[in-house]
Amino acid sequence: MTFGGSEGSPDFAKARRLAEAGYDTYALFFFGMPNQQPMLSQVPLESFEEVINQVAATNDGGPLTVIGTSKGAEYAAKRRHPVLR
Repeated sequence: MTFGGSEGSPDFAKARRLAEAGYDTYALFFFGMPNQQPMLSQVPLESFEEVINQVAATNDGGPLTVIGTSKGAEYAAKRRHPVLR
């Protein structure tokens, strides 16, 4: 799972490299898209929880890795979830 930085990208380039290496990959926005905060301001951590729960429900039980760049790393680090290792 990748999150970009304050520019608003989901870091498609990194997600593509991971997918090409054989990993199931999700490149995700955490603001700026429909039903999200329009700007990087007061982004609710609950939306991260929703994504983790959805991915965990389709995961084969393997570990989930979250890679964030800049503000995306800060966003991911703010939330701990039992399925993250």
